Amino acid sequence: MPQLELASAYSVPPQMGTNKTSLIFEKNRLSSGTTISHTESEAQFSLSQTGIYMVDFHGDFSPGLAATFPLSLNISFSENGENISEANSTHVFQESKGIANISISSPISVSSTPATFEVEADAKSFLYNNIGVTIYKIGEVQ
Repeated sequence: MPQLELASAYSVPPQMGTNKTSLIFEKNRLSSGTTISHTESEAQFSLSQTGIYMVDFHGDFSPGLAATFPLSLNISFSENGENISEANSTHVFQESKGIANISISSPISVSSTPATFEVEADAKSFLYNNIGVTIYKIGEVQ
């Protein structure tokens, strides 16, 4: 049976973000294998093998103090600093109250290594907390 390759990380306390913020994952939760790695309190995950990976992300977002409305918040995945266009979600806040729980689940293809992966948020002013991500390798690139 092949080795399970996965890494998951999370962050609970609120953090502030602005335009094109790479989300920081403070703690590692679970790791198996050596293909996917993450250093606590950093944004980047490192992928050391080519292949197809599944990424599951969730988090709570709210407008920051400097927000103007409507506030459009976009969450996206990036590989080696390049946006993965099919892996994103947008929420529009109409007022300062409220929390949006945003989830994205998407496969990504890694064709060269080493590769880096990040979750990015883009809005003028926002807060994020209770975020989590799990990345696992599901196959080989054909």
